[in-house]
Amino acid sequence: MLAAEVARADAERQRARLTAIFESITDSFIVVDDELRIVDANLAAQKLARQDLIGMLGRRYDAFPHLAGESLAKVVARASANRGPETSDGYVASLDRWFETNVFPLDHGMSLYTRDVTMK
Repeated sequence: MLAAEVARADAERQRARLTAIFESITDSFIVVDDELRIVDANLAAQKLARQDLIGMLGRRYDAFPHLAGESLAKVVARASANRGPETSDGYVASLDRWFETNVFPLDHGMSLYTRDVTMK
């Protein structure tokens, strides 16, 4: 019983550590499932999307302006087909900002790391 409690406590510490790392990322970071529905998003992504996590969960990534557009859709499709990282950049008129998004395939879905590159 003691070994199980130690393992559970270790798992909790690890989960808390990963959550802290995830939330410390100052750019938008979103995880989507195989159907491209959001399963997690950090605070920066929520702020950019002007939605809380509950409002984002289960919705397709391209429902949000900073992740919409034909260019990113093609990159997501290519990353999915090639099972390798891809990058897209584009202008979002509704936000008057330029964004660069890195797409990384996962075992079940993808992660999308988006940063504002307007000033570059």
